[in-house]
Amino acid sequence: MHRRKLFLGIGIFSSVLFVCVATLVSMGWLLPADQAVLRAINSHATHHLDSLFLTVTNLGSAIFVTIVTLLLLASSLVKKRYKLVTFIIIVMGGMIICNLLLKALFERPRPDLWEWLIQETSYSFPSGHATASMALGIVLLAYFWHTKWRIFVFAVVSLYVLTVSFSRLYLGVHYPSDVMGGWLLSLSIASFTAVGITRVTQTRRRRSVS
Repeated sequence: MHRRKLFLGIGIFSSVLFVCVATLVSMGWLLPADQAVLRAINSHATHHLDSLFLTVTNLGSAIFVTIVTLLLLASSLVKKRYKLVTFIIIVMGGMIICNLLLKALFERPRPDLWEWLIQETSYSFPSGHATASMALGIVLLAYFWHTKWRIFVFAVVSLYVLTVSFSRLYLGVHYPSDVMGGWLLSLSIASFTAVGITRVTQTRRRRSVS
């Protein structure tokens, strides 16, 4: 019960924050701050950093995220961790669907402050890379949560999410609010999914006892 309340609280909090960010984005109130941050980042750009973040951003690509997700699913199935399989499918599938729908809903143009080093055609809010990296990070953490590696994995996942997301800002293809929206979206989906799975598990346990 305590765990379910924790997940519910995180889900509600992140959802409310997402709505706030989305509202400010739709009104254009965050644009001046977004642009100022991007210009500040771009003022430190170098050829070496260009190469670095062009590589880093690929770690949030659909191909990379899909491969890692499939490996986690396969391993979870082999180990008969069916609750985790359900969690992975709902979180990753929900992340993709919600991100596509929200991009179509807001139709926010991408930043156009300097010439991009990569080609992007979809809308800007929320960031697909930020959404995907956060979702994958949460799934990875869930996979290793009951092992001695969870603190190490948490550190690696945090670095992964931050660097992939920052790469989108450095490359000038997303605003900071796009990244924040992506993080909050995945956190909301994962939290409510955990609430649902926990509730179903607890209900089954009560029935088996009775």
